[in-house]
Amino acid sequence: MRWLAALALSACYAPDLPPCTVTCGPSSPCPADLSCGADHFCHADGDDTTCSATLSVQVNGAGHVTSMPSGIDCTGGGSGDGCGGPFAVGTSITLTQNHGNDVMFAHWGGDACGGSMAQTCTFTIEMPMTVAATFH
Repeated sequence: MRWLAALALSACYAPDLPPCTVTCGPSSPCPADLSCGADHFCHADGDDTTCSATLSVQVNGAGHVTSMPSGIDCTGGGSGDGCGGPFAVGTSITLTQNHGNDVMFAHWGGDACGGSMAQTCTFTIEMPMTVAATFH
């Protein structure tokens, strides 16, 4: 069974792919000439590229969301306003909701902190993700 996984990977792998293209993990090893990095991407020996993943934040309602480390600064006003940006894979991100006097924060949704009503949402980005903040 393991040779099937390797065969499937080698069928889609090309040695001239740019860095941060081929993902890996316990069930999807890298081709023999590459190794799986801590960022879950296959790297050649000596490749010290830091791979990134895009975080998209959707703001539903008239609220504001910022991130630590910086990179996200979204102000909503309607339904589904948002912004996004790249973060190095493996980065711990804390999103903080801010609401005005006439608005209340309802909850987080999306790929991290779904359903939480806490003021902050903290997670580690490992792949492209979308997080939503809903305000009423």
